[in-house]
Amino acid sequence: MITAGDKKAAKVLPNFWYLLQFDGGSRGNPGLCGAGVVVYNFHRNVVSLESSKSTADLCRESIFEASIYLNDHSTCNEAEYAGIIYGLEAALKLGVKKLVIEGDSMLVVKQLLGSYKVKAKKLMPLHQRAESLLSKFSDFKIVHIERSLNSKPDLLANRAMDHKKTE
Repeated sequence: MITAGDKKAAKVLPNFWYLLQFDGGSRGNPGLCGAGVVVYNFHRNVVSLESSKSTADLCRESIFEASIYLNDHSTCNEAEYAGIIYGLEAALKLGVKKLVIEGDSMLVVKQLLGSYKVKAKKLMPLHQRAESLLSKFSDFKIVHIERSLNSKPDLLANRAMDHKKTE
């Protein structure tokens, strides 16, 4: 498994699906912020999103994890966007072409799906950056999941806030 500080590359098969889970948090709002990202080795040609379970339950091997400290003055939504952006950048660097993206932020998921408008001016450039990164994948799916199914990225986001550093 590769972490944010590692230089080695994971073996990624370009025609297979991978899973990105992201989370962001803020203590205060605005306040101390961090994000967590996990890319899982999915190795399936077909992805079924019919189940209410997270696809992470089906693929337990993480190939990338990051705990990202942001700052002490951003909002939770800014942290959520930072998480997905960092995760998308990591997946692209790994060579991932097909990606299922899961997050527990209804706002970020719905905005990226086009169901919600981006009204907050601070979120507009983050939304545009995420959309730009998404366009670089050959295929992707974005899914909202319950917070209880997003525990690993949540743990990483909290670690970033606890230690005030990116790992």
